[in-house]
Amino acid sequence: MGSCINQRLTNLTQNVKNNDAFYDVENIAKIYPKKIKVFEFNQPFKKKIAGLVPVKNYNQGQITKSETYQAIKEIENMQRSVRRSKTKISDMTECNDFDLFALFTFNPKKHDRYDHEQCKITMQNWLHSQAKQWGKFEYLIVPELHKDGAIHFHAILKGYKGVIRLNGHKDRSGRPKYDFVGFRAGIAQATRIVDLTAGLEYVAKYIGKEMPDFENKKRYWASRSLKRPIVLYNSNHVYTKEKPQNLYQTSLYMAYEIPRLNQ
Repeated sequence: MGSCINQRLTNLTQNVKNNDAFYDVENIAKIYPKKIKVFEFNQPFKKKIAGLVPVKNYNQGQITKSETYQAIKEIENMQRSVRRSKTKISDMTECNDFDLFALFTFNPKKHDRYDHEQCKITMQNWLHSQAKQWGKFEYLIVPELHKDGAIHFHAILKGYKGVIRLNGHKDRSGRPKYDFVGFRAGIAQATRIVDLTAGLEYVAKYIGKEMPDFENKKRYWASRSLKRPIVLYNSNHVYTKEKPQNLYQTSLYMAYEIPRLNQ
């Protein structure tokens, strides 16, 4: 059985010379529901071709990882960094219509708020139990540490059907606050999202701060069913005749946005 599996895996890949396993990327287009964000690089960077395995024993030498290549890895590769987390979270907030802000804190008499792993497990168990009881919903959750190291969680939710109850308080914008009736590990409050762009702003406030690292190095977690942008490499397709917006340039690339028509 093992030899059969190894043979099948071998058939899916091909050993090639280093330089033949990569291609040059000159631009990236990220397609969101309402816009397209384009990155045009001053110098191309190398991206590995799926299914090809570079062999290091050729005399042609190693692929030179330029400064551009290192910088763009923060955008396209799964790096466990705050900047990568920011990009991922930003992508998901721009592709999904969340409807609730939420803040989950833990009662120190019931839970050790400094045990980040255990608080994460408690949070995940609550999510699973709520989905089982009230039906599937989607979430994007970002942990934050208090100055003393205690943990709490910020979240934006989509389609939550559980019970929330007005608690008589309002946030700074005057919106009424709700309590999650089913959260017994501490205090969990929510406000309704009126402005969809506020979802990104709400989460973005916390992902720039010090974020805890869990055992699996994830700085946030989200529903797998959440929509993500479509990413195209070396795309020269003309999506719209609208003029580029929000243009900015760095030493490595130029970036701009194009609104999508009929959205």
